[in-house]
Amino acid sequence: MEVEHRIDIISFMAPINDASISRLIDLTYTAHAEGSSQVHLYISSVGGKLHPAITAYHFFRSLRLPFFTHNIGSIETPAALLYLASDNRSASPNAKFFFYTFEWTFYRDHIRFPEITEAYESLKFDIESYVDIFNERTNRTFDMKCCLLGPPCIMGPNEALQAGILTDERIVAPEVPELAKLWSIH
Repeated sequence: MEVEHRIDIISFMAPINDASISRLIDLTYTAHAEGSSQVHLYISSVGGKLHPAITAYHFFRSLRLPFFTHNIGSIETPAALLYLASDNRSASPNAKFFFYTFEWTFYRDHIRFPEITEAYESLKFDIESYVDIFNERTNRTFDMKCCLLGPPCIMGPNEALQAGILTDERIVAPEVPELAKLWSIH
């Protein structure tokens, strides 16, 4: 009797926030529980919050089933962590990677010095964490810290391949296998 190899494709075209990442992790657990042999994450995201992105990165790095990511449009700074979690990374023609600095939101009109210091230290830590992950998952030829502290950086698939962001040198639209199970987060 032949064993069926099911591929699950999750289309993620949402901002990175607690709700979207929670849904992404839930769908991945469901796919795994239903017997998926591979999970493919098709991403196009304007980015969003960093901490849910870090959570998703560590979750996907812990998966014991094959995991693939594909940039189907634009991946902005926090979303790149989801993308980099895979060992199998590809991109569509005209896909874009957009890296820019992080921001901090104060929820009050009056801010005291300790809160400014806390925000500064937190952002500094986040930048170092992001750069560490980026360098660990790429070939270290691209200065990510420069993008996070200075002007934004935009690169297409060819530049991303040179920087080790892509692992698959074929820059093509993804193919959806006939028997794939499709999920989406929009």
